[in-house]
Amino acid sequence: MSSSFRTATPHPIVSKLNDLARVSGLIQRHSHKLSAEGFLHALIQCGTRGTSSFQHLATSQAGFETRSMTRKGMSERLNPRSSEFLVRVMNELLSKEQAPSSDAL
Repeated sequence: MSSSFRTATPHPIVSKLNDLARVSGLIQRHSHKLSAEGFLHALIQCGTRGTSSFQHLATSQAGFETRSMTRKGMSERLNPRSSEFLVRVMNELLSKEQAPSSDAL
């Protein structure tokens, strides 16, 4: 992943990702192998590159964490809780898009 992507100004939703991951059940406790931000980045990175095997996801995830996850560990994370996390992220993004801006008032 390019360093310019990592140093870009984070989207406001980044501060809410861990809360959304906990509410959805994706993350139940602190881990050096899994973070909400790293999980989302890995999914987006692999999805846009067309490299969506469990090994590619785990490798992408390792770029954001202090310890890497195995492909088996990644496959165990792709479940209804991860789907709920993604739905919550999308709902949060869409609610921000549809909220009237202060310029429009």
